[in-house]
Amino acid sequence: MLLFKRLILILSFSILIVWIYLAFFFQDPFFNNNPRATFTDLIEGEAHRPFVLRRFLLDLSKNFDLLTPNFIANPLKERLSSIFGNEFTGKSGRSWVLSFFYANIISLLCLIFSGIYIIKLGNFLKIPDYLISLIFIFSLIIFLNLIYIYDFASLFLFIICLYKIINFKNFSYLFFFTLCTYNKETSLFLLLFYILLNPPKTKTSKIMIIAQILIYFLIRFILFISYINNPGKPIEFHFDLRLQTLLSPLRLETFFSNFLIFLLAFAKFKEKPLWIQKGLILFPIYFILYLIFGIPGEIRVFLDIYPIIFLSSIHTIKELLN
Repeated sequence: MLLFKRLILILSFSILIVWIYLAFFFQDPFFNNNPRATFTDLIEGEAHRPFVLRRFLLDLSKNFDLLTPNFIANPLKERLSSIFGNEFTGKSGRSWVLSFFYANIISLLCLIFSGIYIIKLGNFLKIPDYLISLIFIFSLIIFLNLIYIYDFASLFLFIICLYKIINFKNFSYLFFFTLCTYNKETSLFLLLFYILLNPPKTKTSKIMIIAQILIYFLIRFILFISYINNPGKPIEFHFDLRLQTLLSPLRLETFFSNFLIFLLAFAKFKEKPLWIQKGLILFPIYFILYLIFGIPGEIRVFLDIYPIIFLSSIHTIKELLN
């Protein structure tokens, strides 16, 4: 009976995620209107840095496209082209509409599995599955502003890495950490979280930390060299834009709403599990970096730290109601 309830919950959850994805993201993806990072430029490796350096989902969808047999690919491309026209024709003259289709399928699956693993993490806090899934679904909508196609993969990989760290599954953690690093440079915060939770006092933790450092710098160095001639910079600064909008009423409203989330996440701090306490240390770091490097209103940058803030906030509510 319990298994049946779980299946119903996952099915209902998946249907709602698909609807949210199609209604709020797929219908009008922001990234494809950004001339520095259109989907075709990302796929062909012609986009500006730092966007072009985030490769995992892009290369995965591209390889699915290239490996699809012609008898399947051709009619599928024809059908997709009738919907999108020539929007996904690259500078090389090749249509990447099938890659776009695969990228969205992968992103959608990443969202669904993000929710499933959020529920698994919530089980450590003894929070009902239905409550976590509902709040996850509704809170997800606020992140669909200024988001890029690879961000959903980043969310899933970050969540599953957290799950692996907490469960001491070192080998599989390193595998997903590698994918996370290949997908986005912010996997560096997973390394920091691992060190906070597993200080280098044992042989295992030392080996794991060294392995992560080597994996991170090897992958990021290869990507940096591969796209060193692309326009743009590996890191963007937007502090001047931040100063221009600092006193805007809308920005002040956003600031106070973020401050309330901060209070909700950090309240009852000592009652929270150790892994949440350690994870919350990352939030101020993210926030400072967001103020320096992030575009105002681009809260997608918090997607990595979102699982910890999300679960910590629910834990606070649970403690206050008890």
